[in-house]
Amino acid sequence: MAIRILCAGKNDDLAEFVKSAVAEFECEVVKSTSVALAMFLAQKNFPSLILCEQKLVEGTGQELYNAVQEESTLNQIPFFIVTEDVWQSTSSDDSGALTLRYPKHAEDLRDWLKPYLVEIPDLRPEETPE
Repeated sequence: MAIRILCAGKNDDLAEFVKSAVAEFECEVVKSTSVALAMFLAQKNFPSLILCEQKLVEGTGQELYNAVQEESTLNQIPFFIVTEDVWQSTSSDDSGALTLRYPKHAEDLRDWLKPYLVEIPDLRPEETPE
């Protein structure tokens, strides 16, 4: 089981920034530009962490957060909406989603991500072929 980070954004910038931040760790960064693809990838890859920009090519970070929260096998995964504002600590908005201010340096993001870079148990029921 690998440590996976799902990055959803309007382009590859967030995923590439995260890749550079976690290069020293054994992490797989999975990227998406839409809510539908991000949900598919979350269900398939069961990430340890989801980072999502406010706006995607198709949909919003809030829509993805809501979809993840409705899925009982995914709603325990830490989920952060990344904003374009200056680096600050995390905060919570009215929806319950945590907001991460976009860090300026990969080292800042790496230090912030360290506690989340753990393998989480896959809570999905095992499927057996009939």
